Amino acid sequence: MNQRSLFLQHVGQTSPAPLALSFASAEGCILWDESGRPFIDLISGISVCNVGHRHPAVVQAIKDQADKYLHLLV
Repeated sequence: MNQRSLFLQHVGQTSPAPLALSFASAEGCILWDESGRPFIDLISGISVCNVGHRHPAVVQAIKDQADKYLHLLV
């Protein structure tokens, strides 16, 4: 079983026909698929809705925190 199949088994889908897009990278409000086609992220997510994907200040803050300690409350 590949990762996509495993993911789709455990996600609450909002449509009976998901678009089946797979993204390789993101920056700002742009997502790129595995063939390099750009898409505007009109949905965003809770962690990127303010500043976009991979904002340099956010990435640096994550790196700084990771250098100190990581904590994950499960």
